[in-house]
Amino acid sequence: MATVKAKQFTHITIVGYSKSGGKASVARTVSIAQASAVAKAVKAQLRAAGVTRVVVTFSGVGATAFHVTPGKSSRNQQTVITAS
Repeated sequence: MATVKAKQFTHITIVGYSKSGGKASVARTVSIAQASAVAKAVKAQLRAAGVTRVVVTFSGVGATAFHVTPGKSSRNQQTVITAS
């Protein structure tokens, strides 16, 4: 959170990804749940650090978009955080 405060970021985006395989609806639900949990933790850390005026948004893309290829790579089962 020190970097967010020092660089005066105003937005944090959290995206949950899932590897392919299985039902798409389950993968999307899991990726949304992952991103939501991370967003909750980030918001708590921001509050604890006294950081205000930062908008935190999250989404889950399931197995419809991949962070890396091939889609079955275990690296796709992750949550990516970007700040701007």
